[in-house]
Amino acid sequence: MEQCLYAATAALQGIAGEVIVVDNGSTDGSRAYFEKGFPGVRFIFSEENLGFARANNLALKEAQGEYILFLNPDTIVAEDSFRKCLDFFGSKEDAGALGVKMIDGNGRFLKESKRAFPDPKTSLYKLSGLTSLFPRSKVFARYYLGHLGEDAIHEVEVLAGAFMMVKRHVLDVTGGFDEDFFMYGEDIDLSYRIREAGFRNYYFPETVIIHFKGESTKKGSIDYVKMFYKAMSVFAKKHYGGSRSGFFNFFIQTGIFFRGILSGLKRGLQSVAGLVLLDVLVILLSFGIIRAVIPSLGGDYATLNPNTYWNFWGIYVLVYMLCAFLWDVYERGYWQRRLNQSFLQSIILLWGVFIVLPDRFSALTTSVGLAALLSFLIISIARKVLTLSGTIPAYRKLSGMIDVVVGAEEDLAALRDILHQDGEPDLGIRIVELKDVAERKPTRRFHFFTSPETRRILFCLGSCSYREVINFLPHLPLNTIAAFFTRGCQSVISGRGEGQFI
Repeated sequence: MEQCLYAATAALQGIAGEVIVVDNGSTDGSRAYFEKGFPGVRFIFSEENLGFARANNLALKEAQGEYILFLNPDTIVAEDSFRKCLDFFGSKEDAGALGVKMIDGNGRFLKESKRAFPDPKTSLYKLSGLTSLFPRSKVFARYYLGHLGEDAIHEVEVLAGAFMMVKRHVLDVTGGFDEDFFMYGEDIDLSYRIREAGFRNYYFPETVIIHFKGESTKKGSIDYVKMFYKAMSVFAKKHYGGSRSGFFNFFIQTGIFFRGILSGLKRGLQSVAGLVLLDVLVILLSFGIIRAVIPSLGGDYATLNPNTYWNFWGIYVLVYMLCAFLWDVYERGYWQRRLNQSFLQSIILLWGVFIVLPDRFSALTTSVGLAALLSFLIISIARKVLTLSGTIPAYRKLSGMIDVVVGAEEDLAALRDILHQDGEPDLGIRIVELKDVAERKPTRRFHFFTSPETRRILFCLGSCSYREVINFLPHLPLNTIAAFFTRGCQSVISGRGEGQFI
């Protein structure tokens, strides 16, 4: 929240406005710190977690402005974000509310920046995973309006509550957030009521903000699906009603069933046992394919002794697993180089067995070798797919505590205190300007024989403007973790939340 307040204060320069913060039952003892550090901010401290809707409504009752901005504390806005939004409202008389383009801490576009209402089919497509499979489809990806470009202004149905600017007189008509929603769905409901009242919601990408997003509930987890279902059920009963509400809930329950299956499979594959089982099944499949496609490769000996071929499947599985665990293939994330090494070593060990066999086993040796090669190719492709889908992590070799600081020398003393780094100011840290980072060529996403080293870049906001950094983030080299420090703050924030920059 600290850096969010600094950024919001900077964006309010030259604009008559106020900042109201609702502390939703925090227990970290930060009250005195924030009251002292931000005397111009009005704080409302709650002894309990009121939920998103109730907390925002408390602030709404106190707000005096002509325009109301609901803003999450895990966001960073640019210096000109508010001004651009206000100018857009001035050019669109029918605009009731707007949302902006959001990116995460590493510059990736957040598709919840623009959404459609969750009618039964749209909800089913989202919950069943079809939206993720066809992210640009006008039908299957309707929930995130995947067919609409992320860099063009669009009239949309739903705006994200993380940054939602609404005209005050619109809220006088619609009211604030519905407090029947505790988590998820509040912004959908308010967006719906704004449109029902005759106003329009706009997606406005001409200003971009960073939204770090909470890590407490992963969007692929079954817990998230259940909370989403609960919120959508409230929405359906309120706005659809009657038999249509029951039809809506049937679709959502169906989606939850399929998502539950996918979530269970994902959790299984995220474990060592699940990946081991997957590899064993792939090797079995590969041996079966080779045996079926080229049956003569077993030779006369295999024909007389049909179990011999499958005995070598068992031998190869044992040898491959031994090598895979030696090269730490399963526990440290996907790294193609380790897969290559484990495969080569398993083939060398297996060849040591083959070399002492009589010549009549030559055809059998060829078939086993082809099956091993096929299994390696399938396993490699499967690992890439699982990594791209977010099911398993990519292996990261971190390059020291901080590789690059984009800022000035004067930022280092404060950074060392926050990061608990002792030593000389330049120890392990290179200070560069933003343009020098921009000139670096992007690295490859996958490395077959080299170390996938992850660079860590820390942006010092103050030395660089918020707008410059936000505009640069989408161009960050791959295999990069970004973090942010604002002068005067006592924390560094990254995509993993406030605290020490790992």
